[in-house]
Amino acid sequence: KDFLPGCQNVQNISHARVPIIKYCQELVGLECDLSFCMSGYHMSELLYMYGELDNRVRPLIFTIRLWAKEQGLVVDQRPTPYLTNFMLTLMAIFFLQNHYKILPPFNELRRLADSTKDSFICDDGVVCSYIRDISGLQPSLNTHWNMQPPNCGTNDYKMAIADGENNVVPLSLQKMLKDFFAFYSNFNYQKDCICIATGQSQSKTNSGIKKMEGQNSINLVIINPLQPELNVGSNVRDRIVHIFRKKCKSSLKRMQELEDNDLNGLFKSESVSALCYVVSEQSTDHIVRKKINSLN
Repeated sequence: KDFLPGCQNVQNISHARVPIIKYCQELVGLECDLSFCMSGYHMSELLYMYGELDNRVRPLIFTIRLWAKEQGLVVDQRPTPYLTNFMLTLMAIFFLQNHYKILPPFNELRRLADSTKDSFICDDGVVCSYIRDISGLQPSLNTHWNMQPPNCGTNDYKMAIADGENNVVPLSLQKMLKDFFAFYSNFNYQKDCICIATGQSQSKTNSGIKKMEGQNSINLVIINPLQPELNVGSNVRDRIVHIFRKKCKSSLKRMQELEDNDLNGLFKSESVSALCYVVSEQSTDHIVRKKINSLN
């Protein structure tokens, strides 16, 4: 704050497992985390790579984060007993791995690493070795690589893309968001772990997760891919896990209601997006009441 122009809202979070300094860089409009732990840098590289493997990954994760913040599942305080954007990102990646095979397990990226240029070991002993250059490997790492919509920024998701002699309809963001809510509405939080290293649910009894001091949650276990003995969700209270599941169920119901053409027409007449109906419930409830009154 004294030496770098534009640094505001500086917070010293020294009691976290990985101590950081959070601040807002007002001149460029960025929220920043400063840490001397290098594994965070390699984690950011990994998440960036997953975003490069399919053009629906980033908009889907952005929407899920926005939805969670609107539902009160993510708050600004740190440390927090609520969910964080990092947890939601890992949960979204796991869903895409497990449900669609759109993204590869982290173990596969480790296996493909070139020992001459992809080998990294941090000062604290964390092994961060995985392939960095995936050029030409995308079709083998993403089973939907040739079935991506041409532009996720448009509404034209029904454009057929040639796949050999067959035409296939790429998964829309709306379909993926609906399946995300269904997936985590039915996930067995009590018995299973979320693990992007394998892309498969793992039993907690075989996870190798260490019991952390001060751990709140016994239900939400998200395995850190770079440090598999750590549970990313250890601070989350079980009450928040239950609320998350409940919100997933209610949002799934809302997405199913969007299949009603009359309701969609009503949204258009009110100049409100269907996404707003799912993400921000309070701002659109008056439209639903209007439809119910018209039926009565």
